[in-house]
Amino acid sequence: MRLYENQNLKKLNDRDAQKKLDEIMELLDKHRDDELLPAKYIHFQRQKDYVFLNGQQVVEHLYLFEDFPGFLSGFAQITGIHLSDEKKDGVKKINQSPFLYRNKFLQSLIQAPRPLKGRLFPLLPESIRSAIKKTIFIPAKIKTNELFLSESVRTFIQDYYRDDLKLYEGLAGVNERTIL
Repeated sequence: MRLYENQNLKKLNDRDAQKKLDEIMELLDKHRDDELLPAKYIHFQRQKDYVFLNGQQVVEHLYLFEDFPGFLSGFAQITGIHLSDEKKDGVKKINQSPFLYRNKFLQSLIQAPRPLKGRLFPLLPESIRSAIKKTIFIPAKIKTNELFLSESVRTFIQDYYRDDLKLYEGLAGVNERTIL
């Protein structure tokens, strides 16, 4: 999850994360009719703002994100430049952990002996290592799902991104290759 004003939402407690989400939704709503969002919130800019100008569609070739190979093919047909989505050395690197600390207290307990952890932890039987991990960590999706699948967030997204959702549904419903 992104940093918002130097705060990683995943690392905030539930109350503070919900407060930050409410602030973001309020700011987006306030700027609903602006041509561009403030720079630090530009990643929330609606897709329709890139596709339409004064109500007229100005982007001819659209691709669904899920059809990245189709985008590459279309790009090559138009430009003559062939790009690849292959990862360097066949490795895909994602710098996001699927787990979060359950709370700051447990995080501080783990952080303190960190130099020893790398040497001692591998010596423990797998069953004990697994039990420790389950006690200390929680899957990140659990926390983010609780925040992002809440009724208030879902309602906001349905309203604020209404035109983007229609654009997506239209693209997903055709056989033509398309990306948002």
